[in-house]
Amino acid sequence: MNIDETVTDPVFAVPTAAEDVKLNGRESETYKRYWGQVQHQMLVAEAPRGYLVFYDHTANDLITFEIERDEGFIEKVEFPNKGIVSVEGEEKKVIVKNGIPGQKVRFMINKKRKNKAEGRLLETLEKSPLETRELVCSIFPACGGCMYQTMSYEAQLEMKAAQIKSLIDEAVI
Repeated sequence: MNIDETVTDPVFAVPTAAEDVKLNGRESETYKRYWGQVQHQMLVAEAPRGYLVFYDHTANDLITFEIERDEGFIEKVEFPNKGIVSVEGEEKKVIVKNGIPGQKVRFMINKKRKNKAEGRLLETLEKSPLETRELVCSIFPACGGCMYQTMSYEAQLEMKAAQIKSLIDEAVI
């Protein structure tokens, strides 16, 4: 058998990777499988974008997807420490841990589901207006135990009170 021949089991009718991507695009299982690898390579290489390329041997064609690292503003932080990030041009919000409301952050999406996405914080591009204090801990933010230390105590209390109210409201409804 030639490596360029399409392998489709007549019993299971399993499409090739290129067929899957052609039919389903970014929603295909093949795209999702390799997308995470490209994200990791972009992180290691500190590249702003990467490419995921599939070869369709039946049409002698390349199917190319450009993948960029995302940026956005943290709108609010839900309990437990889940920053809700809006991304320009996207309806769906992304959950990114370890942020402060108002920060502009760069992140990498590492999980996508139908109604939500989760990302990993890579860097803070702009400080939040709520960050009025200097760092106290020399190993911040490595341990994650004091994520809000740059916020005033009053701002921390306000944010945490809103989180508790939201949890209670959800439980009561």
